[in-house]
Amino acid sequence: MLSAASANQIAELNDYASARSEVVVDMSKVLRLEFGFTAAFFDVVKAIQLAGKRVILTNLNELNAALLEALGVNRYAILVRRKST
Repeated sequence: MLSAASANQIAELNDYASARSEVVVDMSKVLRLEFGFTAAFFDVVKAIQLAGKRVILTNLNELNAALLEALGVNRYAILVRRKST
């Protein structure tokens, strides 16, 4: 789960993105995004994209993908849903 306690992961994402032109984030281990955390996550994704980098969030489950789309994250990142098995 990504929540307000995940602030260190936001810093790590910024560090990871600083050295890349394409930022691919594997979201397969994220079962749930806490709603209160989504604004911070949206802001960092938007900032990375506005810095001229391509952001790709991969392996999203349906719940997280729907939440991110509802919030408009898909305007700043490519959202790739997890493949059904």
